[in-house]
Amino acid sequence: MNLNSTAKENKAARLTFSPTPAVVVSEIIIIGRKASLSTASIVASTSATLFSNDDATTTTTARSIIDAMLNSIRDSDGKATSFVPNASTTSTTTSTTTTSTTKVTKVTIIVLPPPDKISRNNHPFSPHSISDSLVSHGLMKLHRSSSSSSSSSTTEKTVQIHVIDHQIEEHMCTAAVAIARTLPLYDSKSNTKTPTKTPTKDDDDDATTTWNVNVAFHHETGEIVTAPHLHRTANAVADGVRLSAELGDAP
Repeated sequence: MNLNSTAKENKAARLTFSPTPAVVVSEIIIIGRKASLSTASIVASTSATLFSNDDATTTTTARSIIDAMLNSIRDSDGKATSFVPNASTTSTTTSTTTTSTTKVTKVTIIVLPPPDKISRNNHPFSPHSISDSLVSHGLMKLHRSSSSSSSSSTTEKTVQIHVIDHQIEEHMCTAAVAIARTLPLYDSKSNTKTPTKTPTKDDDDDATTTWNVNVAFHHETGEIVTAPHLHRTANAVADGVRLSAELGDAP
C-alpha cells in the first residue's frame, strides 16, 4: 500500500465507452492490428469528425495523410502521429479580403503486434502494448480541472479513441481494461515540492481544462459496434479496474 499521505488529489479524466463518437475533439487515437487497419476503415471510423462535410479537397488531403501514416509504420507494430485537416473551415472577412482557415486535428495511429509476434503468455489483442503506447503518448497526464485554479471557468476537451479489429466484439473488454489502466483515479506523486518555476498562463489553462476520453469500437470495415450490453460491460470493467487501482495505491 502507498503511504504517501501528501499526494495531490488526482482529478482523473472521464472515461466513457460509447457507440456515439464525439464530434468536436482535440485529438483522435486509432488502435488496431495492421491486418484490420486501412485508410478505408479509418476514414469510415472517423467520418463524424474528420469527414463531416463534402469538402473534396480537404477530404482528399486527409485521406492522403492517413495513407502516408499507415505506410510509415513499416514494421508489424508501431505508431505514427500527424495533423489531419478535419474538413471544417472558418472564414474571416474584412473590407478587402476573405480568409479561409482549415482546422486540423491531431491523429495518432497505434498498430498492435500480430498474433504470431505475441508471447504465449499474452492476450492476442496485446493489452500491454495498448497500455504502454497510450502511456508513452501521454494519456495518463489527462485530468479534470482543479478546483483550486485561479480561473472561475473551465474548458472541456475530448480525446476520441477508435479501436478497430475484425474480431472486435471478442476483444472489447480486453481493450477496455488496457485503456482504463492508463487513466488512474489516484496520483501518488507528492505535491509538497517547491515549484521550480513561476506559474504561467499555460499552467493555469491546463488546470482549468476538463478532459474527457471517449472510446468507440469498430469492425475492420469501420462499422461501429452498437450493442448496448457490450458497452455496459466495457464501462463496468473499466470502472472496476480504475477503482481497484485506486484502492490499492491510495494511502
